[in-house]
Amino acid sequence: MAALSAALIWIVMAMAPGAAWAQGGLAYDVRLEGLANPKAKDLFDEVSVLEDLKKTPPRSLAELRDRVRRDVKSLERILQSRGYYASRVSYRVLRSGERIAVVLMVEEGARYNWTTSTVRWADATATAELAAIVTAAQPKLPRPLLSASIVNFEQAVLQRLPEIGYPQPRLIRRDVVVDHATATVALTLDIDPGPQAAFGEVRFEGLDSVKPAYLKRLVPWQAGDAYDARLVDRFRLDLAKTNLFSAIEVETQQDGSSAPLRVRVREAKHRTYGVGGGYSTSDGFGGNAFWEHRNFFGQGERLRLLGGAAEIEQSLAASLDVPSFRRRDQRLLIGASLKREAPDAYTSYSAETSAVLERPFADHWTLLFGGALEYSRVTDLDGTRHFYLLGGRGGVRRDDTDSLLDPTRGSRFSVSARPFIGDQSGALQFTIFEAAASAYFAFDDRRYYVMAARLKAGTVIGADLDRLPATKRFYAGGGNSVRGYRYQFAGPLDANGDPIGGRSLIEAGLEARLRITERLGIVPFIEAGQVDAQSMPDFKEKIFVGAGVGARYYTSFAPVRLDIAFPLTRRDVDHHFEIYISLGQSF
Repeated sequence: MAALSAALIWIVMAMAPGAAWAQGGLAYDVRLEGLANPKAKDLFDEVSVLEDLKKTPPRSLAELRDRVRRDVKSLERILQSRGYYASRVSYRVLRSGERIAVVLMVEEGARYNWTTSTVRWADATATAELAAIVTAAQPKLPRPLLSASIVNFEQAVLQRLPEIGYPQPRLIRRDVVVDHATATVALTLDIDPGPQAAFGEVRFEGLDSVKPAYLKRLVPWQAGDAYDARLVDRFRLDLAKTNLFSAIEVETQQDGSSAPLRVRVREAKHRTYGVGGGYSTSDGFGGNAFWEHRNFFGQGERLRLLGGAAEIEQSLAASLDVPSFRRRDQRLLIGASLKREAPDAYTSYSAETSAVLERPFADHWTLLFGGALEYSRVTDLDGTRHFYLLGGRGGVRRDDTDSLLDPTRGSRFSVSARPFIGDQSGALQFTIFEAAASAYFAFDDRRYYVMAARLKAGTVIGADLDRLPATKRFYAGGGNSVRGYRYQFAGPLDANGDPIGGRSLIEAGLEARLRITERLGIVPFIEAGQVDAQSMPDFKEKIFVGAGVGARYYTSFAPVRLDIAFPLTRRDVDHHFEIYISLGQSF
């Protein structure tokens, strides 16, 4: 009857001589009646053809009728997906002055409940392990039917099977039986899990300069282990983390009870070079350049050569990062450097070589230990001295932030101990302890509004201040320390007005990173720090506080930082303000 009424309305509209036209077409309004379910209403708003094309009026009644019918079908599908199997959708098209009114009328009816689900296994005995998969994946029943819940249940079963030794399961049939008398739905899935299999050979295709032996060390299983898709995903991710490939495809090729893998790759360019720079009113201009080879010996070794030049520091450095050293999850970092430093506190010429082992031991946690040899010639208030040092290093760090240069969520934590023994007009022995933490809190999903906080503390034990090399003392002040003060000037000064440094350090900082547009942001901040001559600060020394505001220009790589900071505990020797320009957030 509804269809007949609608047809009569269309005939009347077609015969009416004054049908409404707008911009060469039929102007219309849409009204939806009887739809109480808010989720269904939201879904319809997203897919409605009538609403989407409203600004493009149809040129004929036939075209408008096509839009209406498409929306009726969409409503029927949406209602069934929400469990309304007894629903009805009808429509009316009315003349309202110079416009046409399209009225979509919904009778929701009862919402059906999902009451039972059954999984039938093809060519397999229903083992306790398979039954456990179904139990874990199935939602609590009965419950109001949602088609998404059925799909999620089905996918959960199919995704779990490859994790327990079934590499290639498949859905054979899905039966959804609707009982209108009881308003219930029963689900039956016929699934073929396929034969159980163990990992077989891993074959690589497309390699050029990367040696297969290195990639085989990244495989997180042994041949003969039960197949587990999670290990395959982990292997694929580890391949991507090497940064050696521009394309990676890992394919499981099951052959009965064996599951060999074919890995097809395309090598990326392994050489990179780059330049960078920065500026601050206290340090002046500085720049650096680097060259890097990410596959130096054919097994993912990363060789980097770096040169830097600034008004207070010039350096040359080389580093070699050896992945999977001795064991799959361990890396060896070897470094060597030549450096000249000439801040106000001292002038130093140094040469250093080091070796450090890094090994993850939990999610986001890394253990590191190693050692270094160092020679330095340091000139400060105490004259020129030569230091020969053998140092060790041990520590842990944790990092679950979302970006290296622009973190918006997560936290960082590190603690380290560096013991030194050596000679400088007699035996010299001391240990440097440091701890640092920072946290980042995003207040919105776009991460436009972020609060960042940091703490840092350090102490030196085993040697008096006057015996410590000036390069091993603690200082505060500068663009990555307490902004508002010159580099190393947020601490005690000697009679000449130069920084002395200390044996202990405490710093804290807080900043609000407020992104105004996709590219621009502002960052108000406040920081404080104290340097003490004692290993344990007694807080008798002055606490230096700085505050300011910064601008950020966000690029695809990292934000460009421009900060202006003011010393709130200013001395006569301190400047009225400091300016800092660099790449990346301050911490």
